Amino acid sequence: MRFAWLAFPLLFAACKDPALNADHERIPSRSQGTQPSAPPKPDLPHPPTSAPSKHTRAKANAIVWDDKIHWSSWEEGLKLARESNKPIFLLVYADWCPHCRNLKAVFADSEIEQLAGRMVMIRQDADDEGASWLSAKVGAYGGYVPRIFFLSPDGTVRPEITSQNPKFPYFYTPDGIALLKASMRKAIDG
Repeated sequence: MRFAWLAFPLLFAACKDPALNADHERIPSRSQGTQPSAPPKPDLPHPPTSAPSKHTRAKANAIVWDDKIHWSSWEEGLKLARESNKPIFLLVYADWCPHCRNLKAVFADSEIEQLAGRMVMIRQDADDEGASWLSAKVGAYGGYVPRIFFLSPDGTVRPEITSQNPKFPYFYTPDGIALLKASMRKAIDG
């Protein structure tokens, strides 16, 4: 019980995979040089780069996004944003992240759903093999999850729209739903 206070700050920290560098690339462990290497795996087809769909088979422990929002892949969303001149809402998450699981409930809020209809909503699993574009687009803004970015219709990040968290500026929480709504309005209003 003496050390219970140590866990308290962890509740407010974003999830960060310790095996990833700032560019969200896997870092080899120190022990890899001393262990025998595993036999090479056969070449398998890469998974699709589109956002997960409610209608596709979910992987084990995957977050179930059962909201009413239309989520797009990066390629599809960027094309749609340019054609419709709508701002982009980019959610970067990971299935292993407890904060990401908690954040999913926010998207069932009726006002969030209404605001989402005025934006192009993109959701990307940071661990997906098809997420290589992430480091080029938002890698300079940290490697933690969840991160929510607002982009102009041409795909340019709007770094001024933040969660106001000094350590994790793109980390929104379910408790900060009013701030997320305000950020969405700011992105919509230009």
